[in-house]
Amino acid sequence: MRILKEHFGKTGRGQDVEAYTLVGPQISARVLTYGGILQMLSPFGRDVVLGFDTVSGYEAQDKYIGAVVGRVAGRIGSGHFTADGIPRTVSVNNGPHCLHGGTTGFNQKIWEASVKGNALCLTLESPDGDEGFPGRLQVQVTYRLTPENGLQITYQAETTRVTPVSLTNHSYFNLNGQGVSDYKWPGTQGKNTILNHTLQIPAQTVLENDETSLPTGKRFQVKGTPFDFTRAKTLGADIGVVDEQLRRGRGYDHTYLIHEKSTAPLSRFATLAVPDLTMDALTTQPGFQLYSGNWLAGEQGKGKIPYIPRSGVALEAQGWPDAVNHPDFPSVWLTPGSRYEQTTEYRFRR
Repeated sequence: MRILKEHFGKTGRGQDVEAYTLVGPQISARVLTYGGILQMLSPFGRDVVLGFDTVSGYEAQDKYIGAVVGRVAGRIGSGHFTADGIPRTVSVNNGPHCLHGGTTGFNQKIWEASVKGNALCLTLESPDGDEGFPGRLQVQVTYRLTPENGLQITYQAETTRVTPVSLTNHSYFNLNGQGVSDYKWPGTQGKNTILNHTLQIPAQTVLENDETSLPTGKRFQVKGTPFDFTRAKTLGADIGVVDEQLRRGRGYDHTYLIHEKSTAPLSRFATLAVPDLTMDALTTQPGFQLYSGNWLAGEQGKGKIPYIPRSGVALEAQGWPDAVNHPDFPSVWLTPGSRYEQTTEYRFRR
């Protein structure tokens, strides 16, 4: 296994961005110091993640494509919560809510990179008060290839004050290959979309969303609904069904509940497949967000491919959204002297 370094470009503010390519026998991955972005993931020679060829491409979009998001993945209702008895207000950037860390989240930061053996380690210091969040947060994200033709991402964080932390990677997967060029704007039926991908999800419970895609606190069983993937079916099978939850999100944009503990042993939470490639997704996290790329809007991606709605699907392993305002949700609170840890892995087979 090798790790290759190259200059990827500069941000609009003149900051250098480096690219590190992890090369294994049958899988490779390229990670940027800008946003900790997974710019390329290629099992068996096929790039299966959406992305851009330039730094400016990433800077121009607001879909978090490929990036590490935080401090808190998902929405925080009205940007308000109470931490250690003190009311806090964080930046609001998605309607009335804080989404994926706020206006300038981890997806827009330059991370420090170092190679440690066969792993790439990215580190970031988020200062006390960053986007309104309390405490100085030290974050490390480690990328490594695994013998199972997988990419493993490990997250760690420590804080100086009580603060919420829930990190994830926001890659959009298209197992047909993101470079497929038969795009039919605004249609969504070509092989370029993820509607023909087969998906299986063991979880049987989903968080209900309100009109703003914020969890209401209620949960519903997937049986008898379009959200039932306990038996494998295509993403397109029920996405057009008349359903209030699908209408609110323009498709799937919901949290599947894996378990009710803050962390657990690494276990499979989803399997995504096309006829000649299968991806098993595993995590230690209590939930994941299934997002069917509903708000992609024709962004010019790698190879000038336009990313229309349904061009990719995100499987964001994380804590439950708005957990800071729901004491019955698994905790996302990090305290001084303790360490946040989570691992997510994507394994590929033919």
